[in-house]
Amino acid sequence: FSLFVQLFYPIINTKAAHALTSDLATPTNLRLNGDKACGFATNVNYITPTWDAVSGATSYNYRVTVPSGATYGPVNLGNVTSVSGAFGGEGLSTFSVQAVDAAGLTSDWAPACAVTYDATAPASPTLQLPANNAYLNNNNFWFDWSDSTGASGYEFQASQSSATDGSGSLSSGVWHGDASGTEPTESRAWSSGANGVWYWQVRAVDMAGNKSAWTPAAKLTIDLTAPVATITNPTGGSVRGLVNLTGTVSDDNPMNSYFSIYNASGTLVSSSLYTDGRTTHDFSWNTDAVPEGEYTIYFETRDKAGNK
Repeated sequence: FSLFVQLFYPIINTKAAHALTSDLATPTNLRLNGDKACGFATNVNYITPTWDAVSGATSYNYRVTVPSGATYGPVNLGNVTSVSGAFGGEGLSTFSVQAVDAAGLTSDWAPACAVTYDATAPASPTLQLPANNAYLNNNNFWFDWSDSTGASGYEFQASQSSATDGSGSLSSGVWHGDASGTEPTESRAWSSGANGVWYWQVRAVDMAGNKSAWTPAAKLTIDLTAPVATITNPTGGSVRGLVNLTGTVSDDNPMNSYFSIYNASGTLVSSSLYTDGRTTHDFSWNTDAVPEGEYTIYFETRDKAGNK
C-alpha cells in the first residue's frame, strides 16, 4: 500500500493542487505503458500512465484511486506528461489528470483511466474428452476440458511424443492451438490430427497474461485404418471330423476377433469370440456334430478404435 503511494503516486511536487478553473483543454489520450488503452490488465507490478500535452499548460495535477477504494491526490507533477510507479496491490486502480496554467488555473479532470493489476494465475483446467488412453476412428472431434475460473482463453498443444520439459510442457514436435493453429478462447479445441498416437494438454490464460500450470498430458490414439481379417485354414473344399479354423488379424490396435459358421439356410451353427487383442485366432469345429452339407465360415475383427 505504501509502495503504491510512493511509486504509482510519486511525490514530485507537494504543492497543493489548484481549485480554480480556466479555459485550458482537458488532457486527452490517457493511456498506459505507452500504447495500452485504458481498461487493460497486467501482471507486471509497474505502470506508466501517459497523456497528451495541453497547449498553455505549465504543469499537471494527478490523482489515483487504489483497489481499496481510497483516493490519493491531487498532487502537482510539474510539466510532465507521464508518471511511473508500482501498484499498491492487486485489483482495479484508476488515475486522472488535469492541466494547470502559469496562473494556477486548471482544466477539467480527464475521465478516469482504469488498469487492473493481477498477478494471480488461474487454476489449471481438467481434461475431459477424449478420455486418457482413448482410441478414435476419426479425426474430426472436439477436445474438451473444464472451464477455469478467471480465464480469458487457453493454450492447447499436442505432440506425438510424450517428452516434456521441466515445466511439464510437451517439448518435441509440438503443435500449438486447434486444427487451424488458433489458440482457443473457450474450453474446447477442434481436431484434425493425423493417424497415430498423440499426447495433448492445456493451460488457462487470464486477461493479465497469467498462465496456469500445464495439465498432465493425456494420451490419444487416432486410428483411421480398418483391420484386415484373413482365414488361413481351411481354405475351402471338403472337411470332416474336428477341423481347426485359423484366422489372422493385421492391425496396430487389435481387439475383438470372431468366427461364425452358418448353414445353407443362414442359421448360425457355431461361433468363437476372442476379446483379448490376439492376432491369431484358432477355433476347433466339430463337423461330426452337424449334418453334412454346405456351410459358410466368416471371420471378422474389430480394433480398439471401432474400425472393422
